[in-house]
Amino acid sequence: MKFASSLNFAERSREGVLELNESLELIKSAGMSAIEIDLSRGLGAALFADKSWENKFAELRKALDDAGFKTVSVHALHDSMLYIPDGNATEEDIKKARIDAARAAKVAHILGAEFVVIHPVDNHIDAEYDREVNVKTNLEHYAMLKECVEQDCSDVKIAVENVYYSSAYRLRRRFGESAEEVILLAEALGGGVCWNCGHAHP
Repeated sequence: MKFASSLNFAERSREGVLELNESLELIKSAGMSAIEIDLSRGLGAALFADKSWENKFAELRKALDDAGFKTVSVHALHDSMLYIPDGNATEEDIKKARIDAARAAKVAHILGAEFVVIHPVDNHIDAEYDREVNVKTNLEHYAMLKECVEQDCSDVKIAVENVYYSSAYRLRRRFGESAEEVILLAEALGGGVCWNCGHAHP
C-alpha cells in the first residue's frame, strides 16, 4: 500500500511558496512516497497553463522520478457552474473545459499516473434535477476525455470523485453526492471511483 498526498498540501509554508524539492521533502518526512497533482491550483495549474505544458510535465516527471516519487493521480480542472443557469458559462467556456479534461488525461499519461480524477457536472439548465439528464450531460462533457483514454492514453483510467453540496452553488443538492450516482457515472464512462471522505462529510 502507498500513502499519497496532494502536492498542494506541501507547496507553501508560513514564509511563502516552497521549491519543489522542499515540498517533496515534507511529504517524504510524513511517510508518503506518492502524490497527486491538482491542475486547478499551485504548481499543477501553473504548468497546465504554460504553452509548453507537455514539456513542463515531462520535466516534472523526471524530477519526481529522481526523488523517488510515484504520481498516482492527476486531478482535472473542475467548474461546478458550467451548466447552471446563473453560472453564465459561454459555449467557448464549455468547449475549453472539455478540451482541458482531455488534456488532463494526457498529463496523467506523461506523469505515469494511473488515474485522472474528475468531478461530475450538474445540468440545471435542461432540468432542475434529473439523474438521466445529468448522466447524459456528463457523457457529452467528458466524451473527449473518454476518447483520449481509450485511444491515446490507454494506461490511464478515469476515476469519478464524489462531490458535496454547498450553498455557493445555489442548488438543493448536486449530482454525484451519493455513492450510487458516482458508481452510475463511473460505469457509464468505463472508469472507477475516487471516494473523497471530506466531501462525504462536509
